[in-house]
Amino acid sequence: MNTFVRFFYEFISIFFDGIRMIINGIISGIIKVFNVVEYKKIIDSYKGDFKIFEWVLVILTIVLLIAIIFGVIFLIFIKLRRYLRLRAKKLNKDDLLDEIGNLNKKVQQLMKEKDELMAMKVSQLGLKPGEEGEETSPTGEENGDMENKGNVRFPKLVRIDEAMQGFKPRNYNNNFTLEELIDTFRSFAASQL
Repeated sequence: MNTFVRFFYEFISIFFDGIRMIINGIISGIIKVFNVVEYKKIIDSYKGDFKIFEWVLVILTIVLLIAIIFGVIFLIFIKLRRYLRLRAKKLNKDDLLDEIGNLNKKVQQLMKEKDELMAMKVSQLGLKPGEEGEETSPTGEENGDMENKGNVRFPKLVRIDEAMQGFKPRNYNNNFTLEELIDTFRSFAASQL
């Protein structure tokens, strides 16, 4: 067992040493990129030999280097912001899904309460939950007549038909047909054009 512990320590230490070197390399690389003192030493060592055109190129090189650094920082900022936005949207979607789940549970509870209230109302009428009560029609007749006629899809329409059975339309002394009326309207519309 002692041998395995030594093996495991040496085997795993290679992995963690590599990770430590990666992190140290990144940190030392960032420190080297922003080491202004070394940049200044190099410029000081060459400044006596530069001519005017070379100074312009040195300034352009410094501006280009600063632009690259700010460009990299800007890209990192954009990627980080995009990631945070997507993360926030995902959290909002998760919150919405949780809210929908809660609302569905509340709807189920309300439906259960409604069913219980309906059962209480039916039991107060003295009926069993599956039976229909006798309702009175608008004309005061009982629905017993309707049951004799069979299962009717539109009972109110049947009642209206029964009430209007003896109805006679008023005579307005119209002595023209529908075709004559249409011809009259057509000739009137043609004369208006």
